[in-house]
Amino acid sequence: MLDDLIRVRERLKKDPQWREHDFTLVELAQWRRAEIMGVYDLSRLFTPHKEFYLVAREHGTNLLEDLIFHREKKKIYLSHPITGEDEQFFRNVQRFAKSLKPYYTVFDPYMIKDWDVVETWRRIKNRSQMKGEEVPKKIGVTIEYADGVKRYELESWDIETAIKNIRAQIIDTDYKIIESCHYIVVYHPREEISAGVMSEMIQAKAMAKFVYVFYPYEPSPFFEWYSTKIFSRENELVSFLKEIAGKELSS
Repeated sequence: MLDDLIRVRERLKKDPQWREHDFTLVELAQWRRAEIMGVYDLSRLFTPHKEFYLVAREHGTNLLEDLIFHREKKKIYLSHPITGEDEQFFRNVQRFAKSLKPYYTVFDPYMIKDWDVVETWRRIKNRSQMKGEEVPKKIGVTIEYADGVKRYELESWDIETAIKNIRAQIIDTDYKIIESCHYIVVYHPREEISAGVMSEMIQAKAMAKFVYVFYPYEPSPFFEWYSTKIFSRENELVSFLKEIAGKELSS
């Protein structure tokens, strides 16, 4: 199980064992990466390989319950755009995921909230470069969790020293989750193709995974090539996934 770096640091500040330490983001990123790789490598020493899952704390207990007690459910990686999307879009993603959860174990990579740090840094860095200004010494980061919105003020040097490590971990974590899933389900209601979604589709096909897509536009040749099946209507994709899960449609 893992959590985003900011929330890990906030908890360590309250832990009697660690509260005297002032951890930087890069220290926590390196620590987390070492732990993930250690367990992943251990799981690969067995023949056949042991199952390996990365479960974000933000998923709550339902995902963990599925993995332990409902092992008959196939695992889905839910791929969707993140950059530039608003709150309503993410509510739609959660609504879509909720419609599949009775039938599948659903992994949403955005439940690991490090992306909000990366996106905030990218936006502020680009704006500063365009204006020919220095990056502010302190940067405000807003993260929406299941239990409410949290706002943090971070030192810009703290983010800058960790940003490459955080970006690399986002990719590595997503690809490890894809490896552990049966299907990749793409929720892509906008016309402009997300670079992240496209990369995940390519990785999924390289791993011989099925890629089922909701995309209500005429696809490009590359987008179509890396899709197993494209649906122009969201409800048609949901119905298809329910059908192949061997479940009756809910009334």
